[in-house]
Amino acid sequence: MYRQWFIIVLALFLPGSFARGHYLFTFEHGSINFLGPFEVWGYQIPSWYDLPDEERAFEAYVQPNVVYGINSLGFALHDPAKGAIFFRPDGQPRDQAALDKFTKLAEFFRYSMVGMIVNPFSTDRRAWLASPDAYRTAMQVVAKAIPEWHSTILVIGDPFSSEPWPAEAPLALNDPAVFAEMAGLIKQNHPKLLLAIPAASFPNADKNHWLYVSSSITDLTKQIQALSNLDPSAPAMRNVLAIPRARFFISPLEPASDRTALAAFMKHVEQTRLAVHLHEKSLAPDQEPARLSPEEETEGWQLLFDGQTLNGWTTLLQDAGGWIVHDGLLHCTGVHGPWLRTRQTFDDFILRIEFKIEPNGNSGVFLRAPLDGRASRFGMEIQISGKEPDSLNKHKSTGAIYAVLPPLGNTSNPPGQWNYAEITCRGSRVTMTINGQPAQNLDMNDVPELHNRLRRGVIGLQDHGNKVWFRNIRIKCLKADDHNP
Repeated sequence: MYRQWFIIVLALFLPGSFARGHYLFTFEHGSINFLGPFEVWGYQIPSWYDLPDEERAFEAYVQPNVVYGINSLGFALHDPAKGAIFFRPDGQPRDQAALDKFTKLAEFFRYSMVGMIVNPFSTDRRAWLASPDAYRTAMQVVAKAIPEWHSTILVIGDPFSSEPWPAEAPLALNDPAVFAEMAGLIKQNHPKLLLAIPAASFPNADKNHWLYVSSSITDLTKQIQALSNLDPSAPAMRNVLAIPRARFFISPLEPASDRTALAAFMKHVEQTRLAVHLHEKSLAPDQEPARLSPEEETEGWQLLFDGQTLNGWTTLLQDAGGWIVHDGLLHCTGVHGPWLRTRQTFDDFILRIEFKIEPNGNSGVFLRAPLDGRASRFGMEIQISGKEPDSLNKHKSTGAIYAVLPPLGNTSNPPGQWNYAEITCRGSRVTMTINGQPAQNLDMNDVPELHNRLRRGVIGLQDHGNKVWFRNIRIKCLKADDHNP
């Protein structure tokens, strides 16, 4: 599962960082350390102090967001106006408990494949520290608190304010020289952090931009210099990612009207991301289309894969990544790319699917998965493995519910041979056969790890960087479904 992070689909290359799938990584000497969303879609939460510090409770908090395609949450680390007091005036942490909670939350964000956008400092005078040295100390404290493996973007400035950084503040964070100094302190303590500067800190910045992100201090410093020179047309530098303002909802979220606006924003995110047209790399228009049998048509089955195109599927990007249609098969070529999900959501259903995988390969079928975030953690992943069952953890062998339950037996054929699976999800009940043999029979309510998983979501196919083939994918909804687009 974790190797789905190791997928390259977008032609964005930042020094020391690159994009894979929906996620942006920083690396050093071949070690990948940052996992965060490439296309940032998110909103500001009122106070990080209110986030649960227990893992399952945190996932329950995040789950309603990833369903709609929200993949990032942002907050001010030190915000006395909202009761979030992280620093003392000298820049040291208020107490060890606050520091420990912040580190724990950074881990939770990464596990959930959700980006954490943090600004340590606010334009609010009540949040100002005592001196320039206090800011230097505070920035190092934050950098040290973020785990080596993370999904954090650290903002130098205040991305949640519409005002430029105040000139009377103890330290001018929008000054190129000051930024370079602060960024250098961060990199000394955490070389693999992604840094960002808010567009609002500069009066003449492009009003459509919200953040400028990079792992390169040099390029972000050049970006600040361009913005400071009052060049309203200054584009993002070559190695700087400009995050559009329209993709991040900023609000105190206190009045009911703000919650209503947030709900509308989340629905907009879902509709916008699902509407992205997928540019297919390979079509098979001359291939005989897949067809339902007369019996299947009578019983209400529908095709999820037509044998010719990727119609009905999306990566949420224009790029299909490693997915092609060839000889009537849906093929993951193993060149690394995003996972494929249906544009339609399902709750109770019977899914029939055939698959084969290369030796030592890894893939999976996601059930009731969210639109974004970690599909195997919020929905379920039926594991597909090209390894011998006795050579690995049974929770990761073919037919397992990934990292939760092993299969009931060794029901899969050897790598390179076709397998036929039938999966039934009805409420909390999940059953599965592979090649006619029982592989799963469970009640989600009886399995603590599955108790709070989604009961409605997309069907997904995992690209884990290995070759895998699918065919004859069809589904039968077990009750009326009026919520599909």
